[in-house]
Amino acid sequence: GFWYSKDHGASWKRSLPDVATYPNYSWWAGGGSNCNFVLSDPADASIVWASFSAEQPDTRSAIFKSTNSGENWVMSNTNLNPLGLTTHGMSIDIQSNVNSRTLYVTQEGDVWKSTDGGAIWTEIFVNGGLKFTEVDKFNSQLIYAGGENGFFRSTDGGASWTETGLMEMRFSTSVPNAQMRPDIVPENDDLESTPPIVAWQGVFDIKADPNIADRVYVIAHGEGKGLYKSDDAGLTWTKIYNNSEMRGVAIAPNNSDIIYASSSANYHSGAQNTESIGILYSLDAGATWSFANDGMAWTNGGRLDIETGANPNIWAWVPGTGLQYSPIPSLTPLPVIISSPLTARLKNGAVHLRWRTASEEQNSGFEIARSQDGTHWKTLQTVSPNNSKKYLVVDAHPLEGISYYQLTQQDLDGKKTELGIVSIEYTRTNPPFIFPNPTNGVIHISFSKKENNQRIELQLFDNLGQLLISQKNSDELDIRSLPSGNYHLVIHYGGEVWHERVVKE
Repeated sequence: GFWYSKDHGASWKRSLPDVATYPNYSWWAGGGSNCNFVLSDPADASIVWASFSAEQPDTRSAIFKSTNSGENWVMSNTNLNPLGLTTHGMSIDIQSNVNSRTLYVTQEGDVWKSTDGGAIWTEIFVNGGLKFTEVDKFNSQLIYAGGENGFFRSTDGGASWTETGLMEMRFSTSVPNAQMRPDIVPENDDLESTPPIVAWQGVFDIKADPNIADRVYVIAHGEGKGLYKSDDAGLTWTKIYNNSEMRGVAIAPNNSDIIYASSSANYHSGAQNTESIGILYSLDAGATWSFANDGMAWTNGGRLDIETGANPNIWAWVPGTGLQYSPIPSLTPLPVIISSPLTARLKNGAVHLRWRTASEEQNSGFEIARSQDGTHWKTLQTVSPNNSKKYLVVDAHPLEGISYYQLTQQDLDGKKTELGIVSIEYTRTNPPFIFPNPTNGVIHISFSKKENNQRIELQLFDNLGQLLISQKNSDELDIRSLPSGNYHLVIHYGGEVWHERVVKE
């Protein structure tokens, strides 16, 4: 079932949907249930989504949402099958609006999307053979999905999909005429049946790097498969570990050199297997590996996650023993720990860039740079540290099309560390026409298409940034009383903002 802790794992409490309200998701009247996945909102830990089912390995389940850390649950499954098979792999777009999160999930092999925090779901990719999803941490349009049918990606928010994974990531078997089990459990073969039945194989986990744009890791479970890494958003791949029983991968939130992976032949039940190698880790982004199985009863490893914060633990769901954790080894400590990564939002014709830190040591400040190609950067603004650890930079003059914004932190000794890159697309409507300009009296503002219900606001500034005139609901501005010179006119209309130069003769 579902368990939660509010004291960092010292004590635990079980939770499930109310049995009287949702009887189909409990296997006995006293309140037993099974939970297939758990996802918490990285910006608000009290918001949790989970799938619940009555029995395992039969995963006829529905999605539920909690707004109080899992103490109570409400079904959040509209348009999905309330007793759907194989509901797996929910992921969250961390760039989406915190009040209406964008989520992805698979059910019965197809990909579904919600743009309202999971209340209503829309099917966006009919495939029949996908189990897991992931969203790039910097580009909301870049979505990944995988399963027995291989690895796919979308570069337009799920509108279209292309298979970009290696063929070996797909289901394959050496058993003649065999059929694959439809779900990830049970894990055993039944070679005596007609036709023979073999265990599920395919993409089992997808993780986008939290610090490096376009880097993504894929776990593929099955014969000849393993752990794969891509640095170009899934177009090309390098196999960095070979093991047929791999299950999970996790990247340290504040250091992409630290990676953990897991391996287990068992997932639902079973005995020890020599192919199960447990937990392993790398301190050089997968170039070399070591085992981390001290204290484990068996070398089984399942789902993995690493905490945020200065001294994080790795948490591992381990088939056969439950939940285990361990402090991750520390490389050079980062002077700044990010609690909320860089995000970009359009507001009133400007790009608002926000981030938040958990701790800052020896921090000289931050820099926001802008690029149109993700390669050539120009500094937009430098930001000094503040006590609130909350930061906002506004790009009042965004570039037309897709722009990239890079957050960099600088130590007191001058060392710089990249903390994230985000992208956003800005499409500017036709600018207003200002006439006469130059003028010696009244200027007029005209729009190619003016809506009656839209209000206009005009602000005129001098070259020192002092506000001289502010008016609303008029498309004429009288500047006869002002001396000759250049002025800065700001026009607010229809959610857009224009900055224009006005010359008084």
